[in-house]
Amino acid sequence: MQIEEDKAGELLQAYDNLGDGEILMAKVILNAYLTEKFETEVISVASRAFVASTGQQKYRNVLEVRLAQPARFKELVSDPRQGLEGTVAIVCARKSLFYAVTHEFFNFVRVTLF
Repeated sequence: MQIEEDKAGELLQAYDNLGDGEILMAKVILNAYLTEKFETEVISVASRAFVASTGQQKYRNVLEVRLAQPARFKELVSDPRQGLEGTVAIVCARKSLFYAVTHEFFNFVRVTLF
């Protein structure tokens, strides 16, 4: 999967702070299979961003995040294809509801004013 560089801060921090034997879990919903929710784990996070060359991108710099193939993926998805689109939620840490609602605004202000 690809994640926009400006939204990768918490993921990078959580990935860098992993201890021995710890993993980050992810939940995946594919647009082509909306009734299925797959749970998997993060294998790796790229150390640097690159410019995405395909797809509709709001931001061009993205980080590549590799996920393990979910256990039930082959039996539920009859014809897996490269480039399937969907939504991924990676569990990085528990945050308050206030943080969840306001963090993008505060990051925008921090980056814009300074």
